[in-house]
Amino acid sequence: MSPQRSTRKTKKKKRKHHDSREEEAKKEEVKPEPRIELPQSNKDDAFVWKKKQVEVGLDQLDEGSRELFAQMKEKEKKIELWKVQRRREEREMEQAARSEELDRVRLEKEREMFKEWQDQEGQFHLEQARLRSELRIKNNRANPIDLLAYYIHHANDTTDTEIIGEPLSVVQNLSLQDWRTYKQISKSTRI
Repeated sequence: MSPQRSTRKTKKKKRKHHDSREEEAKKEEVKPEPRIELPQSNKDDAFVWKKKQVEVGLDQLDEGSRELFAQMKEKEKKIELWKVQRRREEREMEQAARSEELDRVRLEKEREMFKEWQDQEGQFHLEQARLRSELRIKNNRANPIDLLAYYIHHANDTTDTEIIGEPLSVVQNLSLQDWRTYKQISKSTRI
């Protein structure tokens, strides 16, 4: 590198450094805006709307009467606030009661629908058991309970001449589970 180039770079650096110093000095010279000072008032004093007092006629009353009037107004405001709070509480209670009633009705409907569904499911299973029993009899694969159910339900049927077996032997071969199944099937046919 030539000596001229290195001096050029150092001059540029010096200029930049010098320029940044000038900018900082200008920033420091900027004076903040003057503050407007408000008159000091006692923060404990209540705000008084003097124009309102003139309109209402309170400016003509003495200090004691004004204080009495302010106390009465404050009591009125407290009473009104109390009434509003009571109305809100009543609305909340009514809303909670309505919500509970709606929940109870919804739950009752769900229970009713579930009961209907269970009844339908039970009827479906019994009907399927009857159909399976009839198919087993037709295909000569009948269980003793199938034969018993057939004899009982077709006892008055004179057109059916087909004899499947001796009814007494069928009853003797039934197990306890077969009796329970028959009891369920016979209950569902009465309905």
